[in-house]
Amino acid sequence: VDMIATVVVACIISVNGFISSISRSHLIYHSRIFRTGATVMKSATLPPTIEKQANSSVKLSLQISGDDTLAMFQKAADDFAKVSDIRGFRKGSKIPTQVVVNFVGAENIKSKAIQEMSDQMISRVSSSGLHLIGTPTFEDGEDPLIRDYVPGEPLTMGVICDVWPELNWTASYESVSCE
Repeated sequence: VDMIATVVVACIISVNGFISSISRSHLIYHSRIFRTGATVMKSATLPPTIEKQANSSVKLSLQISGDDTLAMFQKAADDFAKVSDIRGFRKGSKIPTQVVVNFVGAENIKSKAIQEMSDQMISRVSSSGLHLIGTPTFEDGEDPLIRDYVPGEPLTMGVICDVWPELNWTASYESVSCE
Protein backbone atom coordinates (compact mmCIF):
# COMPACT_ATOMS: atom_id res chain seq x y z
CA VAL A 1 0.00 0.00 0.00
CA ASP A 2 2.84 2.40 0.82
CA MET A 3 4.45 1.70 -2.54
CA ILE A 4 1.19 2.44 -4.37
CA ALA A 5 0.76 5.69 -2.43
CA THR A 6 4.35 6.66 -3.27
CA VAL A 7 3.77 5.86 -6.94
CA VAL A 8 0.62 7.99 -6.95
CA VAL A 9 2.55 10.90 -5.42
CA ALA A 10 5.29 10.53 -8.04
CA CYS A 11 2.74 10.37 -10.82
CA ILE A 12 0.90 13.45 -9.53
CA ILE A 13 4.21 15.26 -9.29
CA SER A 14 5.10 14.28 -12.84
CA VAL A 15 1.65 15.34 -14.05
CA ASN A 16 1.88 18.72 -12.33
CA GLY A 17 5.45 19.19 -13.52
CA PHE A 18 7.21 20.11 -10.28
CA ILE A 19 9.81 18.19 -8.27
CA SER A 20 10.50 19.87 -4.97
CA SER A 21 10.13 17.37 -2.16
CA ILE A 22 11.32 14.12 -3.78
CA SER A 23 14.96 13.20 -4.29
CA ARG A 24 16.40 12.08 -7.60
CA SER A 25 16.80 8.49 -6.34
CA HIS A 26 13.07 8.34 -5.60
CA LEU A 27 12.25 9.53 -9.11
CA ILE A 28 14.52 6.88 -10.62
CA TYR A 29 12.79 4.26 -8.48
CA HIS A 30 9.36 5.54 -9.53
CA SER A 31 10.25 5.64 -13.22
CA ARG A 32 11.19 1.96 -12.97
CA ILE A 33 7.78 1.23 -11.47
CA PHE A 34 6.11 3.18 -14.26
CA ARG A 35 8.07 1.27 -16.93
CA THR A 36 7.02 -2.12 -15.54
CA GLY A 37 3.28 -1.35 -15.57
CA ALA A 38 1.00 -3.71 -17.44
CA THR A 39 -0.42 -2.56 -20.76
CA VAL A 40 -3.54 -4.68 -20.55
CA MET A 41 -5.99 -4.11 -17.76
CA LYS A 42 -5.98 -6.82 -15.12
CA SER A 43 -8.94 -8.95 -14.18
CA ALA A 44 -9.00 -7.21 -10.78
CA THR A 45 -11.02 -4.45 -12.42
CA LEU A 46 -14.69 -5.07 -11.74
CA PRO A 47 -16.84 -6.18 -14.66
CA PRO A 48 -19.00 -3.39 -16.07
CA THR A 49 -22.62 -3.06 -15.04
CA ILE A 50 -25.08 -2.82 -17.90
CA GLU A 51 -28.27 -0.75 -17.70
CA LYS A 52 -30.82 -0.62 -20.51
CA GLN A 53 -31.61 2.88 -21.72
CA ALA A 54 -34.23 4.30 -24.08
CA ASN A 55 -33.83 4.22 -27.87
CA SER A 56 -31.98 0.88 -28.08
CA SER A 57 -28.97 1.89 -26.04
CA VAL A 58 -27.24 0.67 -22.92
CA LYS A 59 -25.19 2.41 -20.27
CA LEU A 60 -22.00 0.65 -19.23
CA SER A 61 -20.72 1.69 -15.79
CA LEU A 62 -17.02 0.96 -15.84
CA GLN A 63 -15.07 0.78 -12.59
CA ILE A 64 -11.32 0.72 -13.16
CA SER A 65 -8.83 -0.07 -10.39
CA GLY A 66 -6.03 2.27 -9.38
CA ASP A 67 -3.37 -0.14 -10.66
CA ASP A 68 -5.00 -0.16 -14.09
CA THR A 69 -5.34 3.63 -14.26
CA LEU A 70 -1.66 3.97 -13.43
CA ALA A 71 -0.61 1.32 -15.96
CA MET A 72 -2.73 2.85 -18.72
CA PHE A 73 -1.38 6.34 -18.00
CA GLN A 74 2.15 4.97 -18.34
CA LYS A 75 1.24 3.12 -21.55
CA ALA A 76 -0.26 6.29 -23.03
CA ALA A 77 2.88 8.26 -22.09
CA ASP A 78 5.06 5.55 -23.65
CA ASP A 79 2.96 5.63 -26.83
CA PHE A 80 3.41 9.40 -27.10
CA ALA A 81 7.15 9.01 -26.41
CA LYS A 82 7.50 6.61 -29.35
CA VAL A 83 6.12 9.08 -31.88
CA SER A 84 7.18 12.41 -30.37
CA ASP A 85 10.27 14.27 -31.47
CA ILE A 86 11.49 15.52 -28.10
CA ARG A 87 14.69 17.53 -28.22
CA GLY A 88 17.57 15.72 -26.54
CA PHE A 89 16.09 12.24 -27.04
CA ARG A 90 16.10 9.89 -30.02
CA LYS A 91 12.71 9.17 -31.50
CA GLY A 92 11.35 5.95 -30.00
CA SER A 93 13.87 5.85 -27.14
CA LYS A 94 12.99 5.44 -23.47
CA ILE A 95 12.00 8.92 -22.38
CA PRO A 96 11.18 9.64 -18.72
CA THR A 97 7.46 10.01 -18.06
CA GLN A 98 7.83 13.51 -16.64
CA VAL A 99 9.55 14.73 -19.81
CA VAL A 100 6.77 13.27 -21.98
CA VAL A 101 4.08 14.81 -19.75
CA ASN A 102 5.76 18.22 -19.95
CA PHE A 103 6.16 17.97 -23.74
CA VAL A 104 2.76 16.50 -24.71
CA GLY A 105 0.61 17.73 -21.84
CA ALA A 106 -1.10 15.83 -19.05
CA GLU A 107 -4.56 16.29 -20.57
CA ASN A 108 -3.53 14.63 -23.84
CA ILE A 109 -2.01 11.66 -22.03
CA LYS A 110 -5.05 11.34 -19.77
CA SER A 111 -7.36 11.50 -22.78
CA LYS A 112 -5.48 8.72 -24.55
CA ALA A 113 -5.42 6.58 -21.37
CA ILE A 114 -9.18 7.06 -20.81
CA GLN A 115 -9.88 6.10 -24.42
CA GLU A 116 -7.71 2.97 -24.12
CA MET A 117 -9.42 1.92 -20.87
CA SER A 118 -12.91 2.38 -22.30
CA ASP A 119 -11.97 0.54 -25.51
CA GLN A 120 -10.65 -2.44 -23.56
CA MET A 121 -13.71 -2.62 -21.34
CA ILE A 122 -16.06 -2.30 -24.31
CA SER A 123 -14.24 -5.09 -26.12
CA ARG A 124 -14.68 -7.27 -23.01
CA VAL A 125 -18.42 -6.56 -23.04
CA SER A 126 -18.65 -7.23 -26.78
CA SER A 127 -16.84 -10.56 -26.43
CA SER A 128 -19.26 -11.62 -23.69
CA GLY A 129 -22.19 -11.66 -26.11
CA LEU A 130 -23.68 -8.15 -26.04
CA HIS A 131 -23.59 -6.85 -29.60
CA LEU A 132 -22.76 -3.14 -29.57
CA ILE A 133 -23.19 -1.00 -32.67
CA GLY A 134 -22.09 2.49 -33.51
CA THR A 135 -19.57 4.62 -31.68
CA PRO A 136 -19.72 4.62 -27.86
CA THR A 137 -19.84 7.99 -26.12
CA PHE A 138 -18.98 9.03 -22.58
CA GLU A 139 -22.03 9.74 -20.46
CA ASP A 140 -20.97 13.22 -19.31
CA GLY A 141 -18.38 13.86 -22.01
CA GLU A 142 -14.63 13.38 -21.82
CA ASP A 143 -13.70 16.67 -20.12
CA PRO A 144 -15.04 15.74 -16.63
CA LEU A 145 -13.25 12.38 -16.88
CA ILE A 146 -9.96 14.05 -17.75
CA ARG A 147 -10.40 16.45 -14.85
CA ASP A 148 -11.24 13.67 -12.35
CA TYR A 149 -8.68 11.14 -13.61
CA VAL A 150 -5.72 10.72 -11.26
CA PRO A 151 -3.30 7.93 -12.24
CA GLY A 152 -3.14 5.37 -9.46
CA GLU A 153 -6.63 6.08 -8.12
CA PRO A 154 -9.80 4.16 -9.06
CA LEU A 155 -11.91 5.67 -11.81
CA THR A 156 -15.59 5.21 -12.61
CA MET A 157 -16.93 6.18 -16.01
CA GLY A 158 -20.23 5.82 -17.80
CA VAL A 159 -20.29 4.90 -21.47
CA ILE A 160 -23.42 4.96 -23.63
CA CYS A 161 -23.51 2.40 -26.46
CA ASP A 162 -26.16 1.60 -29.04
CA VAL A 163 -27.40 -1.98 -29.37
CA TRP A 164 -29.70 -3.74 -31.80
CA PRO A 165 -33.35 -3.26 -30.82
CA GLU A 166 -35.21 -6.18 -29.29
CA LEU A 167 -38.17 -7.33 -31.33
CA ASN A 168 -41.14 -8.91 -29.60
CA TRP A 169 -43.74 -10.51 -31.88
CA THR A 170 -47.21 -10.01 -30.50
CA ALA A 171 -49.18 -11.54 -33.38
CA SER A 172 -49.38 -15.24 -34.08
CA TYR A 173 -47.69 -16.28 -37.30
CA GLU A 174 -49.33 -19.73 -37.36
CA SER A 175 -52.39 -18.46 -39.26
CA VAL A 176 -50.25 -17.13 -42.13
CA SER A 177 -50.14 -19.42 -45.16
CA CYS A 178 -48.00 -19.42 -48.28
CA GLU A 179 -49.31 -20.16 -51.74
